[in-house]
Amino acid sequence: MEKGRSAGALLLLTSILGWVGSWAYSWVFLPHVLGTCTQGSTDGWTGSLIFYLPISWVFVSLALLGRRWAGRLRWLALPHLVTFAIGAVVIWPYLWGTTILGEHVCHVRDGGFTDLSADFLQRLWAPVQLVGLILLAVVLVRFWRIPSAREVETAV
Repeated sequence: MEKGRSAGALLLLTSILGWVGSWAYSWVFLPHVLGTCTQGSTDGWTGSLIFYLPISWVFVSLALLGRRWAGRLRWLALPHLVTFAIGAVVIWPYLWGTTILGEHVCHVRDGGFTDLSADFLQRLWAPVQLVGLILLAVVLVRFWRIPSAREVETAV
């Protein structure tokens, strides 16, 4: 019995760590705010796509380990309201300007840079971020909805 409790406690702590770490998810949108576009540099966008986003999803995955404690842990998801607000403001211009129209991310952000066009990773940035936000919303809904009696039985 003690082994089961310690495993459960470890899962609970891992889930809490996952939620706290997942709060950094909004950092994937920082290039829009903090990027400089010096000479058309897209390093911030590329870094957020191949570094921050995967790390954020590792934390979200760890948070999912605590599904059986969703009633207690769901409050740790509230900071993601900020993530959704930031994402809603940041993603749409890039989805339209870069993904659909093919404009360089620096053109969408600052104007100018009309002689540069979007490469594959730039065009991919907004759709991948949008899919990430949708998946995050699914995770949050799973934590916030009331579990069925069958789910409660299998969790215990």
